[in-house]
Amino acid sequence: MSRAPITIGATGRHRLAALAGIGVALLLSSCGVKTMTHEVATSERHSSSKSASNSSPLPSKGSLQEAREQAALQPGEPYWPFHAAELYVRSDSLTSAEGWLEIALARNAGYAPALSLLSRIYFKTGRNEQGITLLESARSDPARFPDGFPAELLAAMALHYDALGRHDLAAQVLRAVPRAKSGSVGVYVTMRGDAPDSASAAAAALARDRPKSAANQNNAGIALLRSGDPVGAAKLFQRAIELDPKLPGPYYNLAILEKFYRLDDEAAERWYRKYRERASDDPDGLAQVFDKSPVKPVAEKKD
Repeated sequence: MSRAPITIGATGRHRLAALAGIGVALLLSSCGVKTMTHEVATSERHSSSKSASNSSPLPSKGSLQEAREQAALQPGEPYWPFHAAELYVRSDSLTSAEGWLEIALARNAGYAPALSLLSRIYFKTGRNEQGITLLESARSDPARFPDGFPAELLAAMALHYDALGRHDLAAQVLRAVPRAKSGSVGVYVTMRGDAPDSASAAAAALARDRPKSAANQNNAGIALLRSGDPVGAAKLFQRAIELDPKLPGPYYNLAILEKFYRLDDEAAERWYRKYRERASDDPDGLAQVFDKSPVKPVAEKKD
């Protein structure tokens, strides 16, 4: 999912769509924050159940039934309602997922996997204020996290603040996250802040360390373009497309690169048309450049 624009380039007038995706490639896997692993050492059935659910794209009725039955049999255990929520998310039933996450958090208000997943749902559905309230409330209660508030949840909080335009608060939250754990979220938020060039080294490192992440390749491409290397940037945008052809941001970024850096209008329009097949946001008003008539909005595809 492409997010709000980022100022780039030697002229400072054109912008690129940065993506901070982790699996959510900013689509519900999208909040830019991975669901934390189950932290409670329970039975092997929990582990095998998780592995089975991760191996298939949609949950079976049997796996959902097992989660519901185990949740009823173990009324003090938050894992099973959380797992039911995971399965509902995979079938895009977010309302049902929210209900099960509320059950999990009622059993353990400091259950980090449930907080993380509920935060992602809020981010996905644009309820960023609710996401901030959820996470700030958890952070303000030391009893929930005696060993300190998890870095993954701080990163999620930063994304919510950033989505509301509070880049200052997003940056403040991220300062409490070790650089090694801030990952794509740290790069994304920094690129959207007052010192975007300071994210260049981190963006390049992520692209090297996680070569199969389309979002990281895209963000590293933005950093290269900002530094005046359109050739290197184009390679990374194209690599992002190879990794995830459905991700819209790299197509838009290539349209900007071709139009304003290589001055190739034909190539720019070709990339822009491919972008419009995948998304409708137009942060730089490229429709006015390439279209003689208004463009009919195209809904963004799911990943």
